[in-house]
Amino acid sequence: MFVQRTPRLMSTILKGVTVPLLVGLMMFYLFTSLITSPVLADGPDGSWTECATEGANCSFPGTKEVRLWGTGTNYGFISRIFTDSTACTVGAFGNDPAVGITKRCYYRDVQFDSGVTAVVSGLNNKVTFTFHTYAIQAGTLDELKSKITVKKTGDSTYTALGAEDIVANLTSTATSSTLEINFKDPLVGMENSIQIAPEAFKDSNGSLIVISVTSLLVVGDTPDASFGWTNCAADGQVCGFYGRKEVRYWGTGTPVPNYGYISKIITGSGGNVCTLFAFGTTDPAPGSTKRCYYRDVQLDNEITTVVSGLNNKVTFTFPTFAIQAGTLAELKSKITVKKTGDSAYTALGAEDTVANPTTTATLSTLEIKLKDTLVGSGNSIQIAPGAFKDNNGQTIYIPVSSSLTLLGLGPDGSIGWTDCAADGGKCNFSGRKEVRYWGTGVPAVPANYGFISNISTGGMNCPYYSLDPAYGTVKRCYYRDVQLDSAMTAVVSGTNNKVTFTFNTYAIQAGTLAELKSKITVKKTGASVYTALGAEDTVEKLTSTATLSTLEINFKYPLVGSENSIQIAPEAFKDSNGSLIDLSINSSLALLGNGPDGSIGWTYCAAFGENCDFVGTKEVRLWGIGSPALPANYGFVSRSTSRITCSLLAFGTTDPAPGSTKRCYYRDVQPYSLTNSVVSGLNNKVTFTFGTHAIQAGTLDELKSKIEVKKTGGSAYTPLGAEDTVENPTSNTLVINFKDTLVGSENEILIAPGAFKDSDGKPINLSIASPYLTLVPTAPDGSYGWTECAPENGKCNFSGKKEVRFWGTGAPAVPANYGFISKFFTDGAPCNGTIFGNDPAPGTTKRCYYRDVQLDSAMTAVVSGPNNKVTFTFKTYAIQAGTLDELKSKITVKKTGDSAYTALGAEDTVAANTSTSQSSTFEINFKESMVGSGISIQIAPGAFRDWYGQSINTSVSFSLLLLPTPPDGSMGWTYCSEENQNCIFSGMKEVRYWGTGTLSDPANIAFKSNISIGYTACTANAFGNIDPAPGAIKRCFYRDVQLDNGVTAVVSELNNKVTFTFRTYAIQAGTLDELKSKIEVKKTGASVYTALGAEDTVANLTSTAYSSTLEINFKVALVGSENSIRITPGAFKGSDGKPINISIASPFLTLVPTAPALTNAATPSIGTQPTGATVNEGASAPLSVAATV
Repeated sequence: MFVQRTPRLMSTILKGVTVPLLVGLMMFYLFTSLITSPVLADGPDGSWTECATEGANCSFPGTKEVRLWGTGTNYGFISRIFTDSTACTVGAFGNDPAVGITKRCYYRDVQFDSGVTAVVSGLNNKVTFTFHTYAIQAGTLDELKSKITVKKTGDSTYTALGAEDIVANLTSTATSSTLEINFKDPLVGMENSIQIAPEAFKDSNGSLIVISVTSLLVVGDTPDASFGWTNCAADGQVCGFYGRKEVRYWGTGTPVPNYGYISKIITGSGGNVCTLFAFGTTDPAPGSTKRCYYRDVQLDNEITTVVSGLNNKVTFTFPTFAIQAGTLAELKSKITVKKTGDSAYTALGAEDTVANPTTTATLSTLEIKLKDTLVGSGNSIQIAPGAFKDNNGQTIYIPVSSSLTLLGLGPDGSIGWTDCAADGGKCNFSGRKEVRYWGTGVPAVPANYGFISNISTGGMNCPYYSLDPAYGTVKRCYYRDVQLDSAMTAVVSGTNNKVTFTFNTYAIQAGTLAELKSKITVKKTGASVYTALGAEDTVEKLTSTATLSTLEINFKYPLVGSENSIQIAPEAFKDSNGSLIDLSINSSLALLGNGPDGSIGWTYCAAFGENCDFVGTKEVRLWGIGSPALPANYGFVSRSTSRITCSLLAFGTTDPAPGSTKRCYYRDVQPYSLTNSVVSGLNNKVTFTFGTHAIQAGTLDELKSKIEVKKTGGSAYTPLGAEDTVENPTSNTLVINFKDTLVGSENEILIAPGAFKDSDGKPINLSIASPYLTLVPTAPDGSYGWTECAPENGKCNFSGKKEVRFWGTGAPAVPANYGFISKFFTDGAPCNGTIFGNDPAPGTTKRCYYRDVQLDSAMTAVVSGPNNKVTFTFKTYAIQAGTLDELKSKITVKKTGDSAYTALGAEDTVAANTSTSQSSTFEINFKESMVGSGISIQIAPGAFRDWYGQSINTSVSFSLLLLPTPPDGSMGWTYCSEENQNCIFSGMKEVRYWGTGTLSDPANIAFKSNISIGYTACTANAFGNIDPAPGAIKRCFYRDVQLDNGVTAVVSELNNKVTFTFRTYAIQAGTLDELKSKIEVKKTGASVYTALGAEDTVANLTSTAYSSTLEINFKVALVGSENSIRITPGAFKGSDGKPINISIASPFLTLVPTAPALTNAATPSIGTQPTGATVNEGASAPLSVAATV
């Protein structure tokens, strides 16, 4: 039929023809075709699929080009790109392409020329094409450029792009690709067009795209004839654009010749009103009609220029991307300054610096630092064209000029302050500033310029203190950027030998620590001048952030007296820009006091009965001052705490200094403050916790050499044993693990000085001697590691998670009864039979004991898969002690019929999956499924390590309970539920609703299969209301989806493409040629399967966990109704990389109907199933296609 031949004929004739000619030929050709085909089901030009009459809904799979197309005598059309469906209405397409004519909708796959857009931007020198399909340059950029021609206003023919014009293929995705053309010279006039020749691009298959594109360019015209603007709306209409643009509300010059305008930077969302109200309240061009225009944001749009520092820093902020075009020296050469009193602009000085600190899509900054302070009111800066490049690397040829507004002076004449409020007003600013409430000097005599400073963000009241800094004078508020000396603090700590400076801005040492130290001098009590720090005094630069920096000075000898001060010279620090901070610091120091007994470093905080207040955690002493007791009594009691009342009740009930007045003092927590030691495990672990930072000073062996023990019965301290170990797991704990259990009540430990370093890295020259260690009592049966916590019906108290035993004590029952029940509890538990669920030792007294959760505490072992996986779950932290091979060597198994445990097989594997403080898991995967009963596993001691890295010397033995097996004995199936329960699993599986053969005569083991995701009910209803084994009990089993489950094969294009979709992961096992060799076809009329043709191609397009596709492209279209395809085993590999030895044979393929029969043809679509969805498969039905293979 003539219409069926139309698509190929038209494609051959019209390749490469320009769009206007294409439309003309199409309309002529379609007019002649009406003689033989008044109703066209495949589009007026023969290459489309009809989908709807006007007013109906056009549906299709995926993204398509859809045309609203006139019929009869008017074949005008509008094309748009839609996904899945669209209304076939003028409203959906935005215009009527054939007024008064009946219209229909047609679709086709998106082509290279479908809905192409060409947008002019920049200074009318950039053109961006957007294609709605994958397109990548076919050759080099020069070859792409050679395929593009331009016809500019006034030209009679298309010519090649200029030598300095450039092209770029910016993006190439499945649904959008872009081409950018940058012209050296702006386009002018309204008759510019571009042609792209065929074969400029390749598609996603690497094939050349033999389609040309011609586009007429729309160049904006503006009232003042400036370049780069797009006319978008008349006054009162909507200016439509997307993205960030400069928009002008602009006088057109008629009827009054007024071209005034207002500009704003707006981020468009498609609808932006063009009205005076949207831009402000002042009419920019009275008497003139106004319109709106937009352009890309330029360098000179809404620039801000801020002077800061001591009127020596100027920061330009541009609202677009701008990066220095060359070096900083070249950028500096583009900048000139005209200072107050100058007649011309001059270059920046040799010591003036520039920086381009930030460059983003919407904001860029330039910072100029002048060596000398600016003065007066006539300062301005010019930046010449070519100083910056845009985000395409193109030079920005726009000059910038800005007048500068300087910061003011403070009442005392100091530079850099801004007057912000009178007394009683509000001082407003943005960001973080130093604010001064400042005496102005009048009317007080003499002048009073006293002030109070504070650091504030975003504004504050004036005044902000009740204290008057300048009696008798009028006061005002001023602000400035935070400086190095703004509200600085200097705090003395330690034993009056540490001074910490805190600055409220960024400050980092300008050179080495030695150079920083050389900038610091000290004047101690009694000295007349400042002197350098001592050789053993040290300095450290601890922190440097935008709002806080610290400096720490450590003196070898404590400071004494009340007249100590420190000076820091200028240029000791650099700011966040790397510039030297030219400010000096001078600070007097307030020392900590002494305790009642004369010890250094204590601060008095409260009399007896008052509150002792401070910041943070301190060691606080309730201290006898020595009087009136005779002899003097300086007894004390210490606590590490925050705010506390100075009373006996707060510190305990024992008076530390009877007969003496008591006071409270505090100091920083010291290494030996409130040290405690706890024995745990099998009375073989001792954990010391220190009240402050303490980290090993050397290696663990060196730390061990500093520790001695005196055991019960010993007369002297001796070194730790060769197999005893030590750990410093955190910066305030020490763990000692003894090989042998401690016994008795007189065990002590001594730690020598120098074992640890403090937070400054300095050795702690203090020794620590523990009192006698309190051992963990033994359990009723004599086992170690249990702590008695409660009698029967009492409360067992502890913190954290523990294993708790309700335990018979052995008496008065005869014989002795030590039965127990174990459970896990957190933070305590009642000790009674109700909580534990039973009486473990009838006739005996019971008590409760707890211990840390051990490896063998309530452990579980669960069999899964086709009885080939065992997962152990421990209730504590356990990580493999060595390699996986070493872990495997610690495991033995006794299978059905074995008399002894044997090693795991060579192909059995182990994995330690998770290790947390509450739960750890360990997995054994057997190559062969386990069968029978009486199977058990043993794990030898030393297989795992605990949280501290210590070997867990506990063995584990567990008997396994296997899952039911498939009724027919087939392998690879996992049992998941009984009938009428839920079968739950992970991901997509094939699930069988399977007769077990029992209660049925004869035995019935028939089944029904579904493919499901996540779960399915194990009921006949879930499997299509089909009972596969009437009279038999049924169970559900699942396995991974196989290659031949739920396969679809869809024929498309011109009946020359077949797409197979598999419901599992499948990737070609070898090369595409090897894959092709595994595929055979039997075409209509043939008696046997034959290999694919030399020009037939195959592709393995996608391979995911739930879906994989194979595409076969035949050179010659399939015909007839008896075409089938066969794929031999080994064509694909699974996700484990192993060959899939399953064959696929399709039944006869269903071809795509030819026009006009395709009018209402459904297009197959394939998608991912949601959790719980199913695809039905018969238990014994043959594979079916087109449809399902």
